[in-house]
Amino acid sequence: MKDKLKIALFCGQYPKDSIGGAELQTYLIGKGLAALGHEVYYFAMNSSEDTKPDFEIDEGINLYRFHKTQSILKTTIHIYSKIKKLKIDICYIRILKYLTILHLIDKFLKIPSVFNIYNSSYSKPWKELRKSYLWGRSNKLLGYYKYNKDRLILLFNFLGLKKVNMVICQTEDQRKGLYKNAGVKATTIGNGFQIPYSNFKKDEPPLVLWVGKRFK
Repeated sequence: MKDKLKIALFCGQYPKDSIGGAELQTYLIGKGLAALGHEVYYFAMNSSEDTKPDFEIDEGINLYRFHKTQSILKTTIHIYSKIKKLKIDICYIRILKYLTILHLIDKFLKIPSVFNIYNSSYSKPWKELRKSYLWGRSNKLLGYYKYNKDRLILLFNFLGLKKVNMVICQTEDQRKGLYKNAGVKATTIGNGFQIPYSNFKKDEPPLVLWVGKRFK
């Protein structure tokens, strides 16, 4: 194995553009790997930034932004060309929307892929996933459930869970649920954050703040 790797990190947005738990954790992983001398490439797949460049280097991280309004096909073509040109050694994926597509690209280019789940819905029974992701609201005029394209895309990407080289989960309950409901063997690695300083006193315990997102 190489001493220094070319590592691609895939997430929704870049935390300095739009903060979120998964984005921040992915950024910290990238920052740490870059500090160890690895080449780190962060792909923000759903960027909402129009004023910032498509590419920049931030704290040793090579950042690529793909605008969320760009079609999946166009994004897929760009990602494939980037991964191939950069000669990436391994892909760390933390965005479900592109999981199966990224896995297929990695498999074709013979690159290992790792998926880190970021909420517990992935470990639910298949019937619950089907209700949650496949069907939209009832269409009163037609009298049946209306097909929902975005949710079908999400459901399609659950197939990638069975195909990637490694799945990382955050809790033991998630690990057990993934195996029971999807037959996926996952490795439990809890989320970690850098502690800004360590001079806490016993009578002054540190205040821990969780940063996350809310979706409608």
